[in-house]
Amino acid sequence: QLHTPTRVQLTRSSSIRAAAPAVVSLASVHVASCAARGINVEASVAFARERLTSVQAGEGAEAKRARALAESEVFEACEARASPTMLLRHMHAILPDVNGFTAWRKEFARSLGVHALLCHALGIAPPSPHLLFVDQSTGSIVCRDEELLLHRPTAAMADAKDKSAVQLAAEPSEPPSVPFRLTRSLQAALGPFALEGLFVASIVGSADALNHPKCPLTAWLQLLERESVVQWATWQPPPPQPVGLEGMPPPPRPTHPARERIATLAPTLEPMAGSGGQQVTTSLNQKVAELIASATNSTNLAKMPPGWQPWM
Repeated sequence: QLHTPTRVQLTRSSSIRAAAPAVVSLASVHVASCAARGINVEASVAFARERLTSVQAGEGAEAKRARALAESEVFEACEARASPTMLLRHMHAILPDVNGFTAWRKEFARSLGVHALLCHALGIAPPSPHLLFVDQSTGSIVCRDEELLLHRPTAAMADAKDKSAVQLAAEPSEPPSVPFRLTRSLQAALGPFALEGLFVASIVGSADALNHPKCPLTAWLQLLERESVVQWATWQPPPPQPVGLEGMPPPPRPTHPARERIATLAPTLEPMAGSGGQQVTTSLNQKVAELIASATNSTNLAKMPPGWQPWM
Protein backbone atom coordinates (compact mmCIF):
# COMPACT_ATOMS: atom_id res chain seq x y z
CA GLN A 1 0.00 0.00 0.00
CA LEU A 2 2.84 2.41 0.77
CA HIS A 3 5.58 2.95 -1.79
CA THR A 4 9.12 4.24 -1.39
CA PRO A 5 11.15 5.41 -4.42
CA THR A 6 14.62 4.03 -5.05
CA ARG A 7 17.10 5.78 -2.73
CA VAL A 8 20.87 5.64 -2.25
CA GLN A 9 22.07 6.74 1.20
CA LEU A 10 25.21 8.90 1.04
CA THR A 11 25.53 10.02 4.64
CA ARG A 12 23.34 9.91 7.73
CA SER A 13 21.51 13.07 6.64
CA SER A 14 21.80 13.04 2.82
CA SER A 15 20.67 10.69 0.08
CA ILE A 16 19.87 10.52 -3.62
CA ARG A 17 16.36 9.54 -4.68
CA ALA A 18 14.97 8.45 -8.01
CA ALA A 19 12.99 11.15 -9.77
CA ALA A 20 9.23 10.82 -9.40
CA PRO A 21 7.56 13.56 -11.48
CA ALA A 22 4.07 12.22 -10.73
CA VAL A 23 4.53 12.66 -6.97
CA VAL A 24 3.29 15.88 -5.37
CA SER A 25 3.24 17.03 -1.76
CA LEU A 26 0.23 18.50 -0.02
CA ALA A 27 2.25 21.66 0.61
CA SER A 28 2.99 22.17 -3.10
CA VAL A 29 -0.71 21.86 -3.91
CA HIS A 30 -1.43 24.44 -1.22
CA VAL A 31 1.16 26.83 -2.68
CA ALA A 32 -0.38 26.53 -6.14
CA SER A 33 -3.87 27.09 -4.72
CA CYS A 34 -2.79 30.21 -2.83
CA ALA A 35 -0.96 31.58 -5.86
CA ALA A 36 -4.05 31.18 -8.02
CA ARG A 37 -6.12 33.16 -5.50
CA GLY A 38 -3.45 35.78 -4.83
CA ILE A 39 -2.94 34.75 -1.18
CA ASN A 40 0.39 34.82 0.64
CA VAL A 41 1.13 31.20 1.46
CA GLU A 42 3.19 32.07 4.56
CA ALA A 43 0.70 34.55 6.00
CA SER A 44 -1.32 32.00 7.96
CA VAL A 45 1.71 30.33 9.55
CA ALA A 46 3.25 33.69 10.47
CA PHE A 47 -0.03 34.93 11.94
CA ALA A 48 -0.50 31.73 13.96
CA ARG A 49 3.02 31.81 15.39
CA GLU A 50 2.79 35.49 16.32
CA ARG A 51 -0.60 35.08 17.99
CA LEU A 52 0.33 31.93 19.93
CA THR A 53 3.69 33.35 21.00
CA SER A 54 1.95 36.36 22.54
CA VAL A 55 0.03 34.10 24.92
CA GLN A 56 1.84 33.66 28.19
CA ALA A 57 2.70 30.08 29.05
CA GLY A 58 1.66 28.71 32.41
CA GLU A 59 0.28 25.74 34.30
CA GLY A 60 -2.66 27.49 35.93
CA ALA A 61 -6.26 27.15 34.84
CA GLU A 62 -6.41 30.76 33.65
CA ALA A 63 -3.31 30.33 31.47
CA LYS A 64 -4.69 27.13 29.96
CA ARG A 65 -8.00 28.83 29.15
CA ALA A 66 -6.20 31.72 27.49
CA ARG A 67 -4.07 29.30 25.48
CA ALA A 68 -7.11 27.30 24.37
CA LEU A 69 -8.95 30.48 23.37
CA ALA A 70 -5.97 31.70 21.33
CA GLU A 71 -5.61 28.31 19.62
CA SER A 72 -9.30 28.34 18.71
CA GLU A 73 -9.12 31.89 17.31
CA VAL A 74 -6.02 31.10 15.27
CA PHE A 75 -7.48 27.89 13.88
CA GLU A 76 -10.75 29.54 12.82
CA ALA A 77 -8.98 32.52 11.22
CA CYS A 78 -6.52 30.36 9.28
CA GLU A 79 -9.25 27.89 8.32
CA ALA A 80 -11.21 30.73 6.67
CA ARG A 81 -8.20 31.58 4.48
CA ALA A 82 -7.43 28.03 3.29
CA SER A 83 -9.42 26.30 0.57
CA PRO A 84 -10.75 22.91 1.76
CA THR A 85 -11.08 21.65 -1.82
CA MET A 86 -7.57 22.48 -3.06
CA LEU A 87 -6.43 18.86 -3.44
CA LEU A 88 -9.79 17.84 -4.92
CA ARG A 89 -9.67 20.63 -7.52
CA HIS A 90 -6.04 19.84 -8.30
CA MET A 91 -6.82 16.19 -9.03
CA HIS A 92 -9.95 17.08 -11.03
CA ALA A 93 -7.77 19.27 -13.27
CA ILE A 94 -5.24 16.46 -13.78
CA LEU A 95 -7.77 13.62 -14.11
CA PRO A 96 -10.81 15.08 -15.89
CA ASP A 97 -12.02 11.59 -16.82
CA VAL A 98 -14.59 10.27 -14.32
CA ASN A 99 -13.30 6.68 -14.38
CA GLY A 100 -9.70 7.78 -13.91
CA PHE A 101 -10.56 10.02 -10.97
CA THR A 102 -12.68 7.29 -9.36
CA ALA A 103 -9.79 4.81 -9.60
CA TRP A 104 -7.41 7.41 -8.15
CA ARG A 105 -9.76 8.13 -5.24
CA LYS A 106 -10.13 4.43 -4.40
CA GLU A 107 -6.38 3.85 -4.23
CA PHE A 108 -5.90 7.13 -2.35
CA ALA A 109 -8.43 6.04 0.30
CA ARG A 110 -6.79 2.62 0.74
CA SER A 111 -3.27 4.00 0.89
CA LEU A 112 -4.18 6.87 3.22
CA GLY A 113 -5.89 4.36 5.54
CA VAL A 114 -2.72 2.28 5.85
CA HIS A 115 -0.71 5.47 6.40
CA ALA A 116 -3.12 6.55 9.15
CA LEU A 117 -2.76 3.19 10.87
CA LEU A 118 1.04 3.48 10.80
CA CYS A 119 0.93 6.96 12.32
CA HIS A 120 -1.35 5.91 15.16
CA ALA A 121 -0.33 2.35 15.95
CA LEU A 122 3.41 2.60 15.35
CA GLY A 123 3.80 6.00 16.98
CA ILE A 124 4.97 7.82 13.84
CA ALA A 125 4.52 11.59 14.00
CA PRO A 126 1.64 12.71 11.74
CA PRO A 127 3.28 14.25 8.66
CA SER A 128 3.28 17.94 7.92
CA PRO A 129 2.10 19.06 4.44
CA HIS A 130 5.72 19.07 3.24
CA LEU A 131 6.15 15.40 4.11
CA LEU A 132 2.85 13.99 2.82
CA PHE A 133 3.43 12.90 -0.79
CA VAL A 134 0.77 11.55 -3.15
CA ASP A 135 1.24 9.89 -6.51
CA GLN A 136 -0.98 11.84 -8.89
CA SER A 137 -1.24 8.96 -11.34
CA THR A 138 -2.13 6.12 -8.94
CA GLY A 139 -3.27 7.77 -5.69
CA SER A 140 -0.71 5.96 -3.53
CA ILE A 141 0.87 7.64 -0.51
CA VAL A 142 4.63 7.77 -1.12
CA CYS A 143 6.97 7.54 1.89
CA ARG A 144 9.78 9.97 1.14
CA ASP A 145 10.69 11.02 4.67
CA GLU A 146 14.25 10.28 5.81
CA GLU A 147 13.07 7.80 8.40
CA LEU A 148 9.94 6.20 9.77
CA LEU A 149 10.24 7.82 13.17
CA LEU A 150 9.10 5.36 15.80
CA HIS A 151 8.66 7.18 19.13
CA ARG A 152 9.81 10.41 17.41
CA PRO A 153 13.55 10.29 18.38
CA THR A 154 14.87 13.80 18.76
CA ALA A 155 18.27 13.03 17.23
CA ALA A 156 16.70 11.89 13.98
CA MET A 157 14.31 14.81 13.81
CA ALA A 158 17.07 17.37 14.30
CA ASP A 159 18.08 17.05 10.65
CA ALA A 160 14.54 17.52 9.35
CA LYS A 161 14.07 20.51 7.06
CA ASP A 162 10.47 21.00 8.07
CA LYS A 163 10.28 23.07 11.25
CA SER A 164 6.97 21.53 12.32
CA ALA A 165 8.67 18.14 12.59
CA VAL A 166 11.23 19.65 14.95
CA GLN A 167 8.42 21.15 17.03
CA LEU A 168 6.77 17.75 17.30
CA ALA A 169 10.05 16.30 18.54
CA ALA A 170 10.73 19.09 21.03
CA GLU A 171 8.63 17.34 23.66
CA PRO A 172 8.79 13.61 22.83
CA SER A 173 6.98 12.70 26.05
CA GLU A 174 3.81 14.44 24.83
CA PRO A 175 2.19 12.72 21.84
CA PRO A 176 0.46 14.76 19.13
CA SER A 177 -3.13 15.73 19.85
CA VAL A 178 -4.34 13.91 16.71
CA PRO A 179 -3.64 10.22 15.90
CA PHE A 180 -3.01 10.89 12.19
CA ARG A 181 -3.46 13.58 9.57
CA LEU A 182 -7.02 13.84 8.25
CA THR A 183 -7.50 17.55 7.67
CA ARG A 184 -10.21 19.22 5.57
CA SER A 185 -8.41 18.97 2.23
CA LEU A 186 -7.85 15.23 2.67
CA GLN A 187 -11.48 14.69 3.69
CA ALA A 188 -12.70 16.58 0.63
CA ALA A 189 -10.41 14.59 -1.66
CA LEU A 190 -11.69 11.34 -0.18
CA GLY A 191 -15.36 12.24 -0.28
CA PRO A 192 -17.94 10.96 2.22
CA PHE A 193 -18.32 7.50 0.67
CA ALA A 194 -14.59 6.74 0.46
CA LEU A 195 -13.99 8.22 3.91
CA GLU A 196 -16.60 6.06 5.61
CA GLY A 197 -16.01 3.09 3.31
CA LEU A 198 -12.59 2.28 1.86
CA PHE A 199 -10.65 4.45 4.32
CA VAL A 200 -12.18 2.77 7.36
CA ALA A 201 -12.05 -0.69 5.76
CA SER A 202 -8.34 -0.23 5.02
CA ILE A 203 -7.55 0.60 8.65
CA VAL A 204 -9.71 -2.25 9.93
CA GLY A 205 -8.21 -4.81 7.56
CA SER A 206 -4.63 -3.73 8.24
CA ALA A 207 -5.15 -3.73 12.02
CA ASP A 208 -6.73 -7.17 11.86
CA ALA A 209 -3.77 -8.50 9.88
CA LEU A 210 -1.22 -7.01 12.29
CA ASN A 211 -3.06 -8.51 15.26
CA HIS A 212 -2.97 -11.99 13.72
CA PRO A 213 -0.92 -14.44 15.86
CA LYS A 214 1.27 -15.40 12.90
CA CYS A 215 2.13 -11.81 11.98
CA PRO A 216 5.92 -11.23 12.55
CA LEU A 217 5.29 -7.70 13.76
CA THR A 218 8.20 -7.64 16.23
CA ALA A 219 10.69 -8.54 13.49
CA TRP A 220 9.31 -5.82 11.23
CA LEU A 221 9.56 -3.25 14.01
CA GLN A 222 13.24 -4.06 14.47
CA LEU A 223 13.85 -3.09 10.84
CA LEU A 224 12.04 0.23 11.28
CA GLU A 225 13.73 1.34 14.49
CA ARG A 226 16.92 3.38 14.58
CA GLU A 227 17.79 4.12 18.20
CA SER A 228 16.77 0.97 20.07
CA VAL A 229 17.21 -1.70 17.40
CA VAL A 230 20.59 -2.74 18.80
CA GLN A 231 19.29 -2.94 22.35
CA TRP A 232 16.23 -4.89 21.24
CA ALA A 233 18.20 -7.32 19.04
CA THR A 234 20.88 -7.96 21.68
CA TRP A 235 18.41 -8.55 24.50
CA GLN A 236 19.66 -11.15 26.96
CA PRO A 237 17.68 -13.12 29.55
CA PRO A 238 17.98 -11.95 33.18
CA PRO A 239 20.66 -13.44 35.44
CA PRO A 240 19.95 -16.68 37.32
CA GLN A 241 17.45 -16.44 40.12
CA PRO A 242 18.74 -16.41 43.76
CA VAL A 243 18.80 -19.58 45.82
CA GLY A 244 15.31 -20.83 46.58
CA LEU A 245 13.76 -19.27 43.44
CA GLU A 246 15.21 -21.64 40.83
CA GLY A 247 11.80 -23.06 40.04
CA MET A 248 10.28 -19.69 39.14
CA PRO A 249 10.06 -18.89 35.42
CA PRO A 250 12.12 -15.92 34.17
CA PRO A 251 10.23 -12.65 33.77
CA PRO A 252 8.71 -12.25 30.30
CA ARG A 253 10.38 -10.14 27.66
CA PRO A 254 8.85 -6.65 27.65
CA THR A 255 6.14 -6.07 25.05
CA HIS A 256 6.99 -3.60 22.31
CA PRO A 257 4.96 -0.37 22.77
CA ALA A 258 3.86 -0.41 19.13
CA ARG A 259 2.40 -3.89 19.57
CA GLU A 260 0.48 -2.63 22.60
CA ARG A 261 -1.02 0.22 20.57
CA ILE A 262 -1.99 -2.12 17.75
CA ALA A 263 -3.57 -4.50 20.28
CA THR A 264 -5.98 -1.71 21.25
CA LEU A 265 -7.41 -1.95 17.72
CA ALA A 266 -8.58 -5.53 18.26
CA PRO A 267 -12.17 -6.54 19.13
CA THR A 268 -12.71 -6.81 22.88
CA LEU A 269 -15.44 -8.06 25.20
CA GLU A 270 -17.19 -5.37 27.22
CA PRO A 271 -20.22 -5.57 29.55
CA MET A 272 -23.49 -4.48 27.99
CA ALA A 273 -25.54 -1.99 29.97
CA GLY A 274 -28.67 -3.47 31.54
CA SER A 275 -27.83 -7.06 30.55
CA GLY A 276 -26.96 -8.41 33.98
CA GLY A 277 -23.24 -8.77 33.29
CA GLN A 278 -23.57 -10.14 29.75
CA GLN A 279 -20.63 -9.22 27.53
CA VAL A 280 -20.67 -8.17 23.89
CA THR A 281 -17.84 -7.86 21.36
CA THR A 282 -16.97 -4.27 20.50
CA SER A 283 -16.82 -3.50 16.81
CA LEU A 284 -13.44 -2.58 15.35
CA ASN A 285 -15.23 -0.14 13.07
CA GLN A 286 -16.44 1.71 16.18
CA LYS A 287 -12.87 2.07 17.46
CA VAL A 288 -11.72 3.39 14.08
CA ALA A 289 -14.66 5.82 14.04
CA GLU A 290 -13.47 7.15 17.41
CA LEU A 291 -9.97 7.68 15.99
CA ILE A 292 -11.40 9.55 13.00
CA ALA A 293 -13.48 11.73 15.33
CA SER A 294 -10.32 12.55 17.30
CA ALA A 295 -8.34 13.30 14.13
CA THR A 296 -11.01 15.66 12.78
CA ASN A 297 -11.89 17.37 16.07
CA SER A 298 -11.25 21.11 15.74
CA THR A 299 -10.05 21.42 19.34
CA ASN A 300 -7.44 18.71 18.82
CA LEU A 301 -6.35 20.18 15.49
CA ALA A 302 -5.96 23.64 17.02
CA LYS A 303 -3.38 22.25 19.47
CA MET A 304 -1.02 21.17 16.67
CA PRO A 305 2.00 23.39 15.88
CA PRO A 306 1.49 26.18 13.29
CA GLY A 307 4.01 24.59 10.92
CA TRP A 308 1.83 21.48 10.80
CA GLN A 309 -0.93 23.68 9.33
CA PRO A 310 -3.95 21.84 10.76
CA TRP A 311 -6.33 24.20 8.98
CA MET A 312 -5.21 22.97 5.55
